[in-house]
Amino acid sequence: MTIDLEALGTFDIVLYLGVLYHMPEPLTALRRVRAVTRDVAVIDRVPSDVAAIETTFEADYNGKRITPAGAADLVWSPTTSLPDLLSLINGAEHDLFVENEEMSSRDITDALAAAARRGVDVEICMTNSSSWSSEFATLVGAGVHLRVYSPDASLYIHAKVVVRDPGSPDQEAIAGSQNFSTESLRYNRELGIILNSGSLVDQLATMIQDDYAGAAPWNG
Repeated sequence: MTIDLEALGTFDIVLYLGVLYHMPEPLTALRRVRAVTRDVAVIDRVPSDVAAIETTFEADYNGKRITPAGAADLVWSPTTSLPDLLSLINGAEHDLFVENEEMSSRDITDALAAAARRGVDVEICMTNSSSWSSEFATLVGAGVHLRVYSPDASLYIHAKVVVRDPGSPDQEAIAGSQNFSTESLRYNRELGIILNSGSLVDQLATMIQDDYAGAAPWNG
């Protein structure tokens, strides 16, 4: 199994579908996959998920129009990603932990600000960019805790992860390829997955909190 980091670059999430149990050395395979991802890899063995992804890929590859199958845990752009993300954010009661590369979607920004105003502890960690200064100001003004890394820092936040209320009965996370932008949510083909497992939700929350702790408060 050859995964060349220099040739491929890095990715925020790798969907490693139906492969692991065919590998003679699965731990070695996981380490190689991890080398090209930003700390998040999802192994999905659900047959209906795998079938939906394969069908959509084949249609896209061949230039055929398709509405991806509505598997309950798959988050598709441009069809379901925005409502799925808004449902997760709007359902938060205690905590929201967020990492993303972009912050230009008015729908997402408004939902995060509204969560903070109703008393949810909203923590966002991103790489700083003047492109999102207006959105950052709106979020901080609403009580969101926003920390950023310099664009030239050794850590670049490329992950797209939202975690809701870890440790609660209603805990949930979405990890995927969706940026918080109109293009990514309404026009591009993007894919994410909804996670409810306590161990996975906790791992993602810990990752974001650790990154957040190492970043600096955004001050405009």
